[in-house]
Amino acid sequence: MLGAIASAQAGDAGKVSQALSALPECLDELAVLLHQMYEKCSPNVFCNEIRPWLAGSKNATAAGLPKGVFYDEGESRGSWLQTSGASNAQSSLIPFFDIVLGVEHHATG
Repeated sequence: MLGAIASAQAGDAGKVSQALSALPECLDELAVLLHQMYEKCSPNVFCNEIRPWLAGSKNATAAGLPKGVFYDEGESRGSWLQTSGASNAQSSLIPFFDIVLGVEHHATG
C-alpha cells in the first residue's frame, strides 16, 4: 500500500490500480494472522501483562503515577507529563488503512 501511495504521487494510475486490486487478498491474509493472536497471546496475558504498558500515565494514580511520568532532560531539568494511552482495543492497522485509502478525520462537536 505504501507503493500505491508512491505510485499515486508519481501519477502512475496503473500501479495504483494494481496495488488496490491486491488489497482484498491482503485483508483476508491479515484476518487469518489476527485470528492467530489468540493462539500466541491469551486474553489473560494481554490484559494483565501487556495492557498496563499501553495505558499511558494520565489518571494513573492507582498505578503509582499520580503526577504522570517525569521526563528528565538532564542537569536537573525536566517536566512531569500525563499522557493518555491507547484504548487497548485499538490497533495501528486501522489508522494505517485510513492513511492508505485517504480517509480524513475532522474534529467534531
